[in-house]
Amino acid sequence: MLVNYERDAFRRGAIDRNRAFMTAVDAEVRGHALTLTALAASKRLEVDDLPAFREEAQRVVKSQPDWQSVNMTLPSGQQVLNTNRPLGSELPVVTDLESVRRAVANGQPVAGNINLGRTKNTYVVPIRIPILRNGSVAYVLTAVIEPDGFAKLIHAQHLPASWMSSLVDGTGHFIAREPPVSPGDLASPNFRAAIAQTPEGWYRGITVDGQDSFTAHNTSQYSKWSVGFAIPASEVNAAAIRCVIPSPRRSRCVGRRSITDSRSIIFPCLAPWHYCEPPGR
Repeated sequence: MLVNYERDAFRRGAIDRNRAFMTAVDAEVRGHALTLTALAASKRLEVDDLPAFREEAQRVVKSQPDWQSVNMTLPSGQQVLNTNRPLGSELPVVTDLESVRRAVANGQPVAGNINLGRTKNTYVVPIRIPILRNGSVAYVLTAVIEPDGFAKLIHAQHLPASWMSSLVDGTGHFIAREPPVSPGDLASPNFRAAIAQTPEGWYRGITVDGQDSFTAHNTSQYSKWSVGFAIPASEVNAAAIRCVIPSPRRSRCVGRRSITDSRSIIFPCLAPWHYCEPPGR
């Protein structure tokens, strides 16, 4: 019974951590969308002066370290402007048409799916906003984002080497992950099944690395992306047992720890017991 209680403490801690990470991801996406919105207010665009607007967009791209380019499409997905291509070039239809259609249908900013960009042949993530004229969508303006910007958010968590954290798009493909995988790879069948069933949860399953793990997952209502946070099952089970089975070494542990390790802050039972005050002191 106590072991199950300790496992539940892990579940609650992992879910809380996931919520915080998803909040950080959504804030990043909203920041990109706000920058796009400011660009869309350009007077040059208002009068369809595309050469001048393209120059403005190029300046904005240079100011945003994670932006690869800006493009603008018709509601059909046909590009009419791309900062990576000279004006007047023959431009392709965007790869991720589904997110263009969502932006047109909803009239709101959307986060797209990771895809292999057609202008530079590298994996990118589109953040799109619709541009309205007389109550209908005239264009869709897109910031093409490099996945490394989101990978930095994962790296900033400073996870133990055996733990895993990931960000996947609405189709279940990785945007970023630690330990790293190739952008665009599919998340594990267990993870994809879990996010299809519920927007938030905790399950035991196999990761793409073949690791038996307990995984917390959370899907954003804003971006439609999902985050996963996995801890090897062996660590969860061993730590839960440590917390409930007394031993002479930790029978008088008083919890006076000065630990900066993220494991001990969120999941105290993972802290090595030699950090506790020794018996007889």
